[in-house]
Amino acid sequence: QKYDTDDNVVLFGVAVGFTTPAEIKEEEKKPIAVTKVSYGIKMKFAFLTGTRTKTGCPILSMPMFNHFGTSVSDDNFKDVIQYFVDITIRSNTSPRFAIVLDRRSTSWNSVKSLLRKFQVLFGQHIDTIYLLKPQKMMSVLGGISKSEYSFQVIQFNNNEELHQHIGGIFLTQEFGGFLKFDINTWLSHRTFIEDVESKTRLLFAKINSFIGYISHRRSLISDKAGTLTETTEYLNKALNSQRVDYRNMVEKITELVDEVKKFKDSFKEHSKESVITKSGINLDTISKVNDFLAQLTDTRNEFKNKWVKHEDYGNQLLKLYKFEVELSEMGRSIDGVDKELTTEVNQGDSVDHTNLLRKITVELQIKFKDTRMVLVKTGGEIKQLNSNNKSTESERLMAIWRELDSRSNKLEGKFKSRLNALSDASALHEHIDTVNKWCSENVIKLAMHFRTEFPVEEQKNLIQELKKTSTSATCIRSDHIEKLQKFSVEHLNQKFKQKVQDCISLFNKVTLASQRQSAMLTKLEAATAEETKLKFINKRSVSEGGSTNHESKSPNMKRKDTLSSKTTTTAKANNSAPVIDDRQTVISRLKEHLVSLHEDVDTETDNDVLRKRSQIMEELINTERSYVSDLESVIENYMARFDEGRSTLPHVLKGKKKVLFGNLTQIYSFHHGSFLKALNDYQRCPALVGQCFLKFKLEFDSYSIYCQNRPYSDSCWESYETSCAKFFDTCKSKAGHVLPLNSYLLKPIQRITKYQLLLKDMTKCTANSKYGSVIIKEALRFMLSLLERLNNTMHQMLITGFKGDLNAEGAILMQESFQTHEVFKKTTIPTTIPGQRKKYKPRHLFLFENNLLLTKKLVDERQKKNVSYQFKSCMKLSKLGLTESVKGDQNAFELWLTGRERVVIVQAASADIKNRWVDQIRQLLLHQLKSAKGQANTMSFNALKNVQNSNGQLQKLAANTLAVLPMFSDGNSDAEDMWSDSEFADGDDADYE
Repeated sequence: QKYDTDDNVVLFGVAVGFTTPAEIKEEEKKPIAVTKVSYGIKMKFAFLTGTRTKTGCPILSMPMFNHFGTSVSDDNFKDVIQYFVDITIRSNTSPRFAIVLDRRSTSWNSVKSLLRKFQVLFGQHIDTIYLLKPQKMMSVLGGISKSEYSFQVIQFNNNEELHQHIGGIFLTQEFGGFLKFDINTWLSHRTFIEDVESKTRLLFAKINSFIGYISHRRSLISDKAGTLTETTEYLNKALNSQRVDYRNMVEKITELVDEVKKFKDSFKEHSKESVITKSGINLDTISKVNDFLAQLTDTRNEFKNKWVKHEDYGNQLLKLYKFEVELSEMGRSIDGVDKELTTEVNQGDSVDHTNLLRKITVELQIKFKDTRMVLVKTGGEIKQLNSNNKSTESERLMAIWRELDSRSNKLEGKFKSRLNALSDASALHEHIDTVNKWCSENVIKLAMHFRTEFPVEEQKNLIQELKKTSTSATCIRSDHIEKLQKFSVEHLNQKFKQKVQDCISLFNKVTLASQRQSAMLTKLEAATAEETKLKFINKRSVSEGGSTNHESKSPNMKRKDTLSSKTTTTAKANNSAPVIDDRQTVISRLKEHLVSLHEDVDTETDNDVLRKRSQIMEELINTERSYVSDLESVIENYMARFDEGRSTLPHVLKGKKKVLFGNLTQIYSFHHGSFLKALNDYQRCPALVGQCFLKFKLEFDSYSIYCQNRPYSDSCWESYETSCAKFFDTCKSKAGHVLPLNSYLLKPIQRITKYQLLLKDMTKCTANSKYGSVIIKEALRFMLSLLERLNNTMHQMLITGFKGDLNAEGAILMQESFQTHEVFKKTTIPTTIPGQRKKYKPRHLFLFENNLLLTKKLVDERQKKNVSYQFKSCMKLSKLGLTESVKGDQNAFELWLTGRERVVIVQAASADIKNRWVDQIRQLLLHQLKSAKGQANTMSFNALKNVQNSNGQLQKLAANTLAVLPMFSDGNSDAEDMWSDSEFADGDDADYE
């Protein structure tokens, strides 16, 4: 590129703000080029050998030549001599030159004519002409007048005379000298020198223009206004562009230097004498080459110095602008942090929420510290830059930096204040949560004290519970309430202050209710004791009065009896009725108090909702009674006949009691002895019935054992139903059953699925229950998770062909039917052909804590309900990777092993199924990652307790095992049905496996 100031140009795509002409115009007249006169020089009528006279004038040799005017025109003559004159003048060695002219074979007239041409054309440049004069006699009419010429003419008759003035070593062979001279070599050297001169002149013009341009500030700064970032980008691009131009110019200089050196190396250096006598090389050529090298080297060094200075300035300017950009970004960051910390503190709605806010604040503080470190580092660099080269820009940036540094220091204090406020809020939330939890538990306990009657034993138990409540209330008051009351509320918002006050108010209300209830129960206990005492006294008085009718009494004894009788009568009259009245009053008030507690627990007022709730509760209790009755009937009429020693028991059924009935007795004992009674206690408070389910979480695990035994039970029943029909019919007749035994053995599974339906209905009716809604929802979640575990367990039992212990793979978490496509790293993955679909295969996946099993679902063609899962392959979770989405299929995800040696594309029946599996697998992988880092809890991933079958995995499965699965499969059956009629049949399964 060429630098000038007229036209706008774009340098390597960057508008650099300078202009260039079409070509560099030279003001001075251009000298004649050797290419123009090479023809005349080759005629060898004149040539420069590079030798000089004693006075230092360059010698122009003109040997004998008789073809002037014919072969060499006047113009050619003039151009050749002018060319020699030009290069002599440009050499700056001497302003004038000498001519050795051989005209011995010509006439004096031609000599005079030639001398006149020299005088007219080149007289001012000629110092001396050494003339080998013509041999003919000079005409008497004229001679050579010295006054006619501005130069001296020295005449010689022969070469020997000439050599006396100019040594033979300075003359060529044409003049009898010893100087070797080759005109063609001279022309090639001269052509090279002029080419180098031309390149150097053009390059130096570019360099001068470039240096002139970069000396201006506008070479780096755009005249157009722009953002700070745009200005910095412009400066960076402009400097990079100029750096490229600089390197190109330096490279051109280096190329010229190398070219000249190569030319110089083409002939060997010799002493001056040897060069003159032997080489035939023009001494001017050697001198010119050395001049070139010196000039190019000096120019390169000077150019480098100027560029380094400019580049340092540009880099400094770039640093300043970059610093300003960084300061601007840090300023915005500080503004954002300042705005965040200036707003009112959000103290969160819970401990977790507050801790999350604190975590976010800590993360913000960490980022701010990074910004702060960058700010400090930037400040140090600006100070260093300012100390080395102080400028207006650096002074301005220092002022900006000082302001940001001051603001960042203030933010440190704000962070500390914010984190302290959130820590205090978290502590308050913990106190509030503890108090609220205590209040919730005790309000429910107090509400559950409602009784139609209050037997003495119940009174004592209730009083003991209330004493425990009073003791725990004292602890709560000292550990939490007093701290809430004493806590400074200066940095708490109004919402949080109200929350604290509500918590304290609720605690006082519950404590007062407990105290009132305790006082009334104590009074009731005293009234009951007094009533019992009076009854005992009255009974004793009646007994003693009857005995006096048969005994004789002394007068004194009669008088005492009379007094005693009067006292007893008075007591009966004055005390008995009030005591009874007081007791009834206490009971009435206690009931009123408990009703008010129910109102606090349950704020539902809609009669339709209350009626619906009562109906659900009634259905729950009635169906529970019927269920318990059915279990009891089976135990009494079937299981009892399996006891050892019963002669009526068929021989084939001996020892089959545990196989056929499983742990039915355990389930019956739980429901009859505990669960049914608990449901009756909650009858008057249906909103809290969820507590009954949560209370017996561990007892419900007995259903897991029962479900695991179902395949054994079904198999046993099918094996002996026909052969022992007489025995089973007798038992059925005695029990009064209509259905066979196996139908009653199915009732526990049917019953466990019924609870979640009733709880769902109850959830709809407890929306306005302050505490009941939470409890019901928690109970529903528990029952649904229990059903899912039971369902997964029953499907797990149908896996065949797995070589290993499934129990060692951890708890089963999920199972589902999918379409899968596998790709192995060792195989070549074919390019997808447009319109061609991937070859998917149906697979049923089982997700364990430590492993993922891929199985093939097999269905007995004769009995469609006979199902099993044939093991195909597995993927250890320790090596498992997850890609949550597949391009072009929103229902698919990828599972792969380390290094993607094996990739399984899993296509779900719906996006919901896919999302549930992706979430579960992601949680497992995160759990394993934490475990690998030593941060995981030592507990199993599955928090729920799973009861494992002590006899190992069942391999032989009964026909109707899955008959009950659709009742609690949560959509698995639908998924399996969806794929059963798909175009991907099992017929081509061999090549896939």
